Amino acid sequence: EFEFMFDQGFTDGLPVVPPTPERVDVRLGGAAFYVNRAAGLGLVAYLYAHLLMLSMLVRGPDAWDNFIDLASSPPFLALDVVLLAGVLVHAANGVRVVILGLGLVARGQRARLSSTPPLAGQMISGAALLVLLTLHLVAQHLVVPTGLRYTEDVISGLRSPLMLVTEIAVLVVVAYHALAGVRVVLVDVGFSPRTEERIARI
Repeated sequence: EFEFMFDQGFTDGLPVVPPTPERVDVRLGGAAFYVNRAAGLGLVAYLYAHLLMLSMLVRGPDAWDNFIDLASSPPFLALDVVLLAGVLVHAANGVRVVILGLGLVARGQRARLSSTPPLAGQMISGAALLVLLTLHLVAQHLVVPTGLRYTEDVISGLRSPLMLVTEIAVLVVVAYHALAGVRVVLVDVGFSPRTEERIARI
């Protein structure tokens, strides 16, 4: 009975002030919610820019290799640091969302999650991306002396069935995760049910 009265905010007719850590957690959860959305949208923009850059491979070795030389310059490497920070922030917040989804948090934060569209697909694809992107970074960057693969290295790497399957899996899962995330953000705007249905189909 006391727990029920506490949940309602009263004991013996007097208001109960929630513990300070609970209020702080809700505030921090709200900030993390918006930071996660901002980082996610930034990563979606990077994804399409990355795919656009990869299309240079179609233009031939000269176009791609010249781009790799440019991408190895200090200004581009500084942007890589920003990218890595965005990935880490979004991944850490994603882990937080999974914990929220498991109900291992305060009621105020659980209410925020329950008001959003189902996130099971986002959670599963996000967990898969933690594995796939790690494999991608190791295979495509960390084991390469220059950190980036020139045309000959790209072609020889994709001759490996394992690497080809891994890269296709990365592309499929990251595309799903990104577009499903954009859908969740758009649904938060509060469009009409008909518009939301169109967004879901697209």
